[in-house]
Amino acid sequence: MIACLAEPLTLTSLNANYSLINQDNLANIFAYAFERHYCAQISFEQSEYASFLMKLIHETRTSPTIAIGDQNEKLSCPYHIIFTLTLKALPYLLSKTKIADRAKLLCLVATASFKDFQLFIKEEAVKYFGQSSGSLVVLTNPDIVYRYSLISNRFIKENIGNPKWMSDVVRFEDLNGLELTVSTFNCSIFSQIGPLDSNGHPKWIYGVEIDFLHLLSNRLNFTYRIVIPTDEDKRGFINEQGMWSGGLLKLVGEKQVDLAFCGILLTDYLKMSSIEFAPPITKICHKFLVPRPVLLTNQVFGIFKPFRTHLWAFITATTLFMALCFRWIADISREIPTIVSRQNSVYRKYPKSLFIVWAILFGNFPKSLVTKGPLRHIVTWWALFCMLMSACFASSLISHLTTPTYSEKMDTLKELVEQEYFWTTNTMLDFRGIFNLEDQWQREWIKKFFLSSADEENQLIKQKAKMAVFGGQLDDAFYVYDDICPSCLRAYEVSSQCISSHTTGFILPNGSPYKNIFTHFVRIFQERGLFIKKFRDISDKEALKKQYIREVVVPKKRTIVWRQQLELDNIIGIFYAFALGILVSVLVFLLEWTI
Repeated sequence: MIACLAEPLTLTSLNANYSLINQDNLANIFAYAFERHYCAQISFEQSEYASFLMKLIHETRTSPTIAIGDQNEKLSCPYHIIFTLTLKALPYLLSKTKIADRAKLLCLVATASFKDFQLFIKEEAVKYFGQSSGSLVVLTNPDIVYRYSLISNRFIKENIGNPKWMSDVVRFEDLNGLELTVSTFNCSIFSQIGPLDSNGHPKWIYGVEIDFLHLLSNRLNFTYRIVIPTDEDKRGFINEQGMWSGGLLKLVGEKQVDLAFCGILLTDYLKMSSIEFAPPITKICHKFLVPRPVLLTNQVFGIFKPFRTHLWAFITATTLFMALCFRWIADISREIPTIVSRQNSVYRKYPKSLFIVWAILFGNFPKSLVTKGPLRHIVTWWALFCMLMSACFASSLISHLTTPTYSEKMDTLKELVEQEYFWTTNTMLDFRGIFNLEDQWQREWIKKFFLSSADEENQLIKQKAKMAVFGGQLDDAFYVYDDICPSCLRAYEVSSQCISSHTTGFILPNGSPYKNIFTHFVRIFQERGLFIKKFRDISDKEALKKQYIREVVVPKKRTIVWRQQLELDNIIGIFYAFALGILVSVLVFLLEWTI
């Protein structure tokens, strides 16, 4: 963690700070920042105050004893203490100190004005922390700690000088077998519970949040009884009148249970209610599963795919023009007495001339050009042009016919609305918190929603209805909130549009005496990366049974080698060379005519 304090010190202010900080202050800061694991590396600038603080740290009575090492030693400690005289010196030490990712920081700075310190927190401090977590403290007021949260990426102000802070931890370390009433239900990787006995105890449990509760119950010596909501909408939401609709949210709001969890989205509207929140445990990006692109096997017009439409039009116009050229030269050649060629007479009729031009285009080249007379040059250039175009067409055609072609993927809510898709869930959602109601297409998409049972939802998927599936993406895995047939979802993949992102966590009734203890231990798990590890471990296990969890995240189109239709710009050089050849042929013909 981090504790900070700064400003240039005079002799008078230095002596004043000596009286402000003492062993009790440091012990309290260490208990908060280090969570009773006292092994820390120290970085500091040489000063009289630093010597005083080092002496005070060594004299501070902690249990267990703190292990100290300076910046030149290599200790495998998860914590790092940095202290300076001024706030201006802190960024330099932070940038020069090699702190391992996920390490906790404790920054101690001698003094700082309130304005400078607030500015430092808002604009500069965050960029130096990276993957580190910590708490900032100004030693002129050692009871105030600004704790940096990795999930919310901001500093949270807490008063650790309040005796209630330490008493809460001590008081809750042993709950003497107290039974807590907990509300949850089966919801993806967050909570899975087996059948309940008569006392509300599950035969088995599985999931990140329920495992955390079970681990905490063993550590703090309490038991828990699970209450599953009986409402059709087990999660519940706040209606427009500000009333609970039902589900576990209503149980918490009416203080019928001590704690509730089930991947609850901590939306702004929920935060404005009377419910208490523990720190969030993860962040989820809300997305939809959409049908995977389908392989298109019917390629009736596949032969025309190598060239774009405008290129086909240009080739057609060139062919018609060449037929006119053949006819024009054949007509003029009759007036030249030195030229006698019966074969040239066939070019004097436009249909036959056009037929010959098409024949050459399709590869029926003349066996001899000697008898063509004045046409021999222009026929040669046309034959060369046709050979080059045929080579381009053949190579592109092979690529198009042998590469799979897929239907277009619907990737946005606009496309889903226009294609008349719909969506459904088994529990009511807080549309105001999840969607942006100012966006036209998000409003239209909400109108496509209806509430259904799990059986109805599975039946619609099996019938291949025009339906999208709502869920959330966490790292490289996607989870649906409803109990959907795993094999059915292999026909879906994740859309790229993230509707919104929300954190999830535990909720408690207003004024709950258990909020502080859950806040404390959730923070410990969060900052040590235990929630992240638990999510990844369960994802790996789930992916073995439900392969779609990872499969739907990888778009099918990613495996396709995309083909490009040739445009005029791609082969414009062939047309330039051909035009030059035709110009030379006409000049040669005119010279033969005049001579």
